[in-house]
Amino acid sequence: MFLLDGEELVGAKQNRILNLSILVPGRSELKIPVSCVEHGRWAWRGRGFSGSERVIYSKLRRSNVESVSASLAMDGGRFAHQGNVWNDIAAKSARMSVHSDTGAASALYERYRQDLDEFVAGIDAVPGQVGAAFLVGGRFAGLDLLAGPDLLARLLPKLVRSYALDAMDEEEPGSTDRTRTTAGMSAVQAALAKVAGMTADRHPAVGRGDDLRLKGDGLVGGALVAEGTLVHLGLWSAAYN
Repeated sequence: MFLLDGEELVGAKQNRILNLSILVPGRSELKIPVSCVEHGRWAWRGRGFSGSERVIYSKLRRSNVESVSASLAMDGGRFAHQGNVWNDIAAKSARMSVHSDTGAASALYERYRQDLDEFVAGIDAVPGQVGAAFLVGGRFAGLDLLAGPDLLARLLPKLVRSYALDAMDEEEPGSTDRTRTTAGMSAVQAALAKVAGMTADRHPAVGRGDDLRLKGDGLVGGALVAEGTLVHLGLWSAAYN
């Protein structure tokens, strides 16, 4: 089973997000590193978690990846800065006029469900597609590269919602034009050209494979590699905040 960093798990005592991408071996039990995205709930909603159609919005996903990279470099941990996660969700909720009694990030997605579904409906994977790059405000924001077309097709709606929520927070309706889009495409090509020059710190993965923490010229990210195959690459502009 593949689990994507930033995917939201709902239930138990708080909703949580995965701190990094994980390839779970079959017939196994695995402790996974997570961050809480529901500050004000400490009551059970069932004894387990279930999946959701959400990946946490992309700016928080990027900062979480940086926090986990710092944790790995410091002491081999895989922790994000929990206080920063809660503060970021609270600030975004205030900007977007969203209230939740429990401070839940899910309230953002519920409030703007129709708008986010329109973004998803307007973006389809093409045959053979294994990755997607995203622009916010006409600038390169990030990209995800996955092991195969089936995986990309399954996760693309979640990724679109993640970036769309940030686009809605940042942009005025109709603010994107052809000139900015052309410049953004050039920025995507420039980011791809820098990938080979990024430094990579390698750590044993949670589950199968190796966890690579990436840093380079204006870029940050992480990758999961198993048996010589790239399972997932997540890459963001370091200035995307």
